[in-house]
Amino acid sequence: MCFSATVSFTAAASLSLLGIGTIRQTRSKREALLASFPCLFALQQSLEGLVWTGINHSSFSQLTIMATYGFLLFAIFLWLILSPLSIYWLEKDKKKKQRLIGLTVLGFLLGTYLLTWTIYHGIEP
Repeated sequence: MCFSATVSFTAAASLSLLGIGTIRQTRSKREALLASFPCLFALQQSLEGLVWTGINHSSFSQLTIMATYGFLLFAIFLWLILSPLSIYWLEKDKKKKQRLIGLTVLGFLLGTYLLTWTIYHGIEP
């Protein structure tokens, strides 16, 4: 969201409710990962809210760093893996499933590179 702590926490609360409703309506375990996306995004938004809070209060510097890396874990690693993987579990066509596995592996490799680079070089919000 990148607006403020209030917006991030409001989005997180709204997405949590939406996510719970979505998960409750899943009909099979194959839909579970995709249905959990709103809850996962709510967690990411909560971490962003903590980053905003820490930026505005220097006494929370350690929390800000942890929340920043947590947010980036989602942004540059997890979404690159979970997105194609969630579709893989829903797909029935074998050729499409193979491509989705390829995208999942590619996402893992790219995400690992980006996360490693970020940890090695550091980041400051």
